[in-house]
Amino acid sequence: MKTLIVEDRADDRRLLRYNLEHHGWQVTEAGDGFKALELMTGNKPDLVISDALMPKMDGFELLRRMKNDPALRNIRFIFYSAVYTGYNEQELARSLGADAYLIKPLNPQQFWDQLEEAISGVTSAESERPKQMAAEQEAFLARYPGIVATKLEEKVRELKAVKGKWVKTFAALHDMVILMDLDKKILQANTSTCRFFKTSENDLTGKSCKIFCGTSYPCKDCPGDKTMADGGDHSAEIYHKHLQKTFEISSSAVPDEDGKLDYVVYVITDITERKRLEEELFQAHKMEAVGTLAGGIAHDFNNILTAVLGYSELAKDDAQARGLSSSYLDEVIKAALRARDMVKQILSFSHKKTGRLQPIAPHLIIEEALKLLRSSMPSSVDVRTRIDCDCGMINGDPTKLHQIIINLCTNALNALDDEKGVIDIHLYRRQLGTDDLRAQEEVQPGPFVELLVRDNGCGMNKTTTQHMFEPYFTTRKVGEGTGLGLSIVYGLVRSMGGIVRVQSKAGVGTELRILFPVLPAGSERSTAPVIADLPMGTENIMVVDDERMIADLQKALLEKQGYKVTALTNSSTALKMFSADPSAFDLLLTDQTMPGITGHELAAKFLALRPDFPIILCTGYSSIISKKQALKIGIKLYIHKPVQRCDLVRFVRDVLDNQGGMNR
Repeated sequence: MKTLIVEDRADDRRLLRYNLEHHGWQVTEAGDGFKALELMTGNKPDLVISDALMPKMDGFELLRRMKNDPALRNIRFIFYSAVYTGYNEQELARSLGADAYLIKPLNPQQFWDQLEEAISGVTSAESERPKQMAAEQEAFLARYPGIVATKLEEKVRELKAVKGKWVKTFAALHDMVILMDLDKKILQANTSTCRFFKTSENDLTGKSCKIFCGTSYPCKDCPGDKTMADGGDHSAEIYHKHLQKTFEISSSAVPDEDGKLDYVVYVITDITERKRLEEELFQAHKMEAVGTLAGGIAHDFNNILTAVLGYSELAKDDAQARGLSSSYLDEVIKAALRARDMVKQILSFSHKKTGRLQPIAPHLIIEEALKLLRSSMPSSVDVRTRIDCDCGMINGDPTKLHQIIINLCTNALNALDDEKGVIDIHLYRRQLGTDDLRAQEEVQPGPFVELLVRDNGCGMNKTTTQHMFEPYFTTRKVGEGTGLGLSIVYGLVRSMGGIVRVQSKAGVGTELRILFPVLPAGSERSTAPVIADLPMGTENIMVVDDERMIADLQKALLEKQGYKVTALTNSSTALKMFSADPSAFDLLLTDQTMPGITGHELAAKFLALRPDFPIILCTGYSSIISKKQALKIGIKLYIHKPVQRCDLVRFVRDVLDNQGGMNR
């Protein structure tokens, strides 16, 4: 059957054509009524399948003209429409001579079934149509304008509703959304975009997309360029230098009716905060790795320090007994204690633990740190110091104060061009009144110790100064710094009840002042114990440590105080010996990390044989058992290596006298 399809939508014409040709029909196409009449003049079809609403000439007008043309009036006519689908429209179509009215959409099989039914239903009604045409034409002329007007009003309302939803949706989107033409000029921007740039849509319209990168040249790896090139979806992260913001920009193509690129949709998300959190998470993972590494080396390192400290103390006793100078050994002992505290600080920092504050003389810590700094500073840097040894005592942590001065001086060195310049380090006492502490209401007026570190380096502008204490903030290149130095200083100072003040000027230098409240007179710590005053004893002590050097050291230290000591390096051997005679020993001093039976496991087995047996657990580092867990299983004291002799013998005496506790 020769069929003419009249439809303004090319896709719909194509689908109908494929369907009809599949069943062997001959098909021609027209995009409107005028084209259809032109085609029928030269090649009259057997059937016309037409849409109802079309531009130029719609289906009703086409049907009217066909029925007025004697050459065309007998051609079968079927409507296939999604618009005029009401009862009145269908009745009008039939009164004008339409053979059927099919309603879109139909799948190919449904369309074919209904089409066959419509064609087979055409009978003797054909012979009556010519007699009815005049009356039907009058009815058409009377009714058709009203129907078209009604449908147009309905369509206008539908379009307004759709547009209203689109406008509301576009405005409500949290992300910034803009439509851009092919010249990268803004056609339309949503409310989030206007709010972000603090302007109106009219002001944004016509502007370049460069507002999102803050440069006068195109963005590197611009997703819009790629979308214009291939029509695909693309995304990229763009950094806005002036706003110091990072945007995630996605672009998608919007084609016109002919399938050509009409404009590009950009979706812009401010991911600055997300990037910051990702960086913090990354740094947290790094710190976790540092903590794991620190814990791994702490045990072995503390074992080494235990030997260095312990044997140095024994050597000092021997030197004094012979009337020899022990000043060099004092320096070794002091260095070992500093190394011990540094290990504690590393573990504390990596695991976010807080240390105990105690009365300290800051000038001693500063002077010791300056010895280290002078040896590591380039000779081109003039380090000028002015230290007041009578500035007073403060409540602090020696290791934290040591870290503060090291970090401040390292930061000052980094600020010097080519490591040439001057660094001033002053420590003195000063009085602060209420007016001086208006910004720190929680701090009471009174005497303070002030640490000043000043350099004549590059200095900082106001913006950099505002961010200098933020974690991971750095003006240095990637790989040259973590941005943690000053943030750590700030945290350490605040943890010790101190105040941080900064003055800086670009091109002039930076001055950092750290202030700590001075403790009242009489807060000084007691002097180191005299060796002769250390407690003595005669009890039998079992020492267990898999390091022979440490086991022998602890044996020697305790035997000097009168104890009888059995030193073992194998925990299984220790258990067998104790099991043979639990009453033969008065105390167990054991390491934690040992092959076979660990320290806390050995303690549990000892306590199973003798529940009241006093045990001291001494460890270089352990993530397996905490103080709380040790107390729970019956261990009397939990201490960390390295331990000075004076502390070790007192701990042993306290536990034997049942005065020990877990608060060490």
